[in-house]
Amino acid sequence: MKKNYQLIKLRIGSQHMTAGFFVEFNFQELLQETFIKGTLLPKSIVVLTDNSCGSSGESFVETCKKSTKVKVMGRATMGLNDYANLASKSWDEGFVLMYPTSRLSRIDENKGMTGIGVEPHEYIAWTPEHLKTDVDLNMALSYLEKKDSICFSLSFSVMNKNCTNR
Repeated sequence: MKKNYQLIKLRIGSQHMTAGFFVEFNFQELLQETFIKGTLLPKSIVVLTDNSCGSSGESFVETCKKSTKVKVMGRATMGLNDYANLASKSWDEGFVLMYPTSRLSRIDENKGMTGIGVEPHEYIAWTPEHLKTDVDLNMALSYLEKKDSICFSLSFSVMNKNCTNR
């Protein structure tokens, strides 16, 4: 589908800038040949996440959710990836203009993540108990013990020294 792109010339001080609409790239041919091959073990994986997980961490969580082996537990991520790859322009007065150079096309389908983030499979509400113990990790270990499988867990929010491979 061909789209028309309108360019707008901006004059900020003595600088000329060109702004316009984002260009959508079609990766369909590449994606048809791209696949991720997994291994038999571990059979179950838990990824712990919360609202301190953003940017590439969110992309990781979103990709992991597509695996049948992975259970994402915790709270939703930050929700930063609708617009990404910031470029910036600085001026001597201390002002900095930051603007995204990429945009996810799913925004057009009302499937953006701004203000939502990547939702976990299993929501673990934050409680004051989190200040005393790693509630998320304990729930993940409990889940994995019930599955009677090998433990492998990652945390994007708090790296806990008690989180080890078993």
